[in-house]
Amino acid sequence: MSELQTPADRLEYSGDLTPVIERVCEAFGVGSLNASSIVEVGYEDCNVVIETDQAKFVAKMFAKTRTPEDITRYTTTMEKVVDAGVHHPELLKTNAGETTYGDSGITLILMRFVEGKSFLELDRSPTDEERKAVLEQAAKVNSIDYEPPYLFDSWAIPNIHAMFEKVKQYIEPEDLLIVERAIASYDAIPVDDLPHCFVHGDFTKANVIKGQDGKNIFWISQLLIATRAYKSWL
Repeated sequence: MSELQTPADRLEYSGDLTPVIERVCEAFGVGSLNASSIVEVGYEDCNVVIETDQAKFVAKMFAKTRTPEDITRYTTTMEKVVDAGVHHPELLKTNAGETTYGDSGITLILMRFVEGKSFLELDRSPTDEERKAVLEQAAKVNSIDYEPPYLFDSWAIPNIHAMFEKVKQYIEPEDLLIVERAIASYDAIPVDDLPHCFVHGDFTKANVIKGQDGKNIFWISQLLIATRAYKSWL
């Protein structure tokens, strides 16, 4: 899947999404559609903000490249995260009690929209107090007793060797030395002897939202990067 694609392109859907979104609102019982907009940022899937006469929601419409197993892994991980009390948007169910919903070849899940801004949008780093709140959420993620099916993640540090083999021919010689030194440093880490647990794996300024609910709550990755968590070492 090319990063040059728009989020809507990833659905391989032709036509106006509005009728689909209207049926989503009906299926989840969240009211009548007032407005919707596609979130243009992100590297995966197609996220749509939905505003009804009841509230605002986010529909994550999975890219056509995702397999049913990928989607099951994704939704199960999110359910585990929410059940553990991590500050993450609530995952809604359809009137039939299902987490996922399919329509016109599109499979999606629906979450409540959290008012707030990521630290990337705020254009600043968290304060010491805010970092503490983020770490508290990370600790909750680490405490989840769950090992999802293996999924190769090119961003995961343990895959540094595999990714290096794929891209080393494109690296400038002077940069190649730096990368090789970094890999040597990684290889010196006794990974197998370290404690292992479930981790988020992608705490970035873009994936941590400061809520506007007056409680200084941090919502981890409103658009679902939280479920990219993988079994890795700390």
